[in-house]
Amino acid sequence: LERGEVGSSRSSEERVPENNSTLAASVWCCTTSVLVLSLGTVRAFFVKSPPRLAQVLQRPAHLTTRAAPPRGPIPAKVGTAVKTMAAHEKKKKKSSDDDDADQDEGWYVAAFGGKMSDEYKAYMATEWGFEKRGDVPLFEKLCLEGQQAGLSWATILAKRANYRRAFHGFDIERCAAMTEADVDALVASTDAGVIRHRGKLASIPHNARKVLELTREAQAENATSAAPEHGHFDAFLWSFVGGAPRLNALASFSAMPCQTDESRAMAAALKKRGFKFVGPTTCYAFMQSCGLVVDHLRDTPEWRAARDRIHARHGGTTSEGAAEEGKKTKAETPAEEEELPPRRAPSKKKRAGSSS
Repeated sequence: LERGEVGSSRSSEERVPENNSTLAASVWCCTTSVLVLSLGTVRAFFVKSPPRLAQVLQRPAHLTTRAAPPRGPIPAKVGTAVKTMAAHEKKKKKSSDDDDADQDEGWYVAAFGGKMSDEYKAYMATEWGFEKRGDVPLFEKLCLEGQQAGLSWATILAKRANYRRAFHGFDIERCAAMTEADVDALVASTDAGVIRHRGKLASIPHNARKVLELTREAQAENATSAAPEHGHFDAFLWSFVGGAPRLNALASFSAMPCQTDESRAMAAALKKRGFKFVGPTTCYAFMQSCGLVVDHLRDTPEWRAARDRIHARHGGTTSEGAAEEGKKTKAETPAEEEELPPRRAPSKKKRAGSSS
């Protein structure tokens, strides 16, 4: 029994190496098969398909990476929020651009709410508040301001070239020679391009004749003295501001007056001589546009440029009432009001016609 047990135990020990050899052989066979299959696949991919190999070798590295899977749809609430923020930023940028544009174009663009034509902007930038001298230029501007009564200056400015053609460039003698038939023809014409208001159109030849009368009277009174540099009508109109521009210092557009003591005095003097459509409001608009008074808002680029022009003319002096380079308005200068002749209260009939 002992031998049998011993023998049986030895035989089992001897069989162990045989089992290990079989396992190793099986593993080797499996590994070899996998390698063979792998080599076959590689050969089929690279050897049998050389174009594909070339594509792989030439493809940039960043294209060989797998693209990220597409995202799902953005939730409705998130999409609405994103659109709202984008719209807000766009509106904010547009508002900022508009503010910059308004600042570059002048204070008057913002004052008029941006509703100004390019022609109107150019007029405000190059004519309004600039000193205008000469009988003909001043006569033209006074007549056009009269045409504006009850309308806007933008309407008259757009038709200014038509008025110049219809009234011979506002040559005073030629306008004075126009007849009632000429006026009737302008009223009836649809091609003249002017405001077909007979009273306004007839006032231009009428006022031209009054200018000639004023000139003849001035020449007779000053026969021994030299004629004014810019004409007698020019000297008459500029006398209401002492012969030189007056620089005001308005803080805002709402502080700009419609008429002043000077414009009321000018209107009264013109009406006394028989002029028509020359109310105090019309006269003040004329004074602003021709530079008799400068009403650009204080500390704006236009105001500073006007101040430099006024200081540069005739040794840098301005007429009385300029009030320390425009630091005070005309209303704050009592001496200016004292120089004006006393005025009686206008009658009801005159009040009704003061806006002409």
